[in-house]
Amino acid sequence: MKQRYVDIGDRVSENQLLAEIEAPELDQQVAQARATLAQANNQLDQAKADDVDARAKLELARVTWDRYKALVDHGADLPARDGDQQLATFRSASAAVDFGAARNRLRTGATIVAPCALTWIAWFPCRTLKK
Repeated sequence: MKQRYVDIGDRVSENQLLAEIEAPELDQQVAQARATLAQANNQLDQAKADDVDARAKLELARVTWDRYKALVDHGADLPARDGDQQLATFRSASAAVDFGAARNRLRTGATIVAPCALTWIAWFPCRTLKK
């Protein structure tokens, strides 16, 4: 107990502060939860950056493939190997964007809800006190 504000037998009113409890294990859990939240936010930021990067690579691959097709359509004598490479790069970039979108949907699909009305301080089952 960190500090006690009333003694046994004292009259108390509703919502009166009775005591402060020192709970280093709860402080540790709160610190761990904050660290986990920070890590999750960093992972989210990285996922967003990966998405932007994948979309930029897809756009570059699309433009390059379209240019290559236009050259061939206008009679340019280019090796088929180069065309195959451009098409493979475009398809790979497209698949990377699709994969990233699916991964992000999975990450954001899980939710946790409060089991009862409370002030959340740690990850343990909710208990209610009866009056």
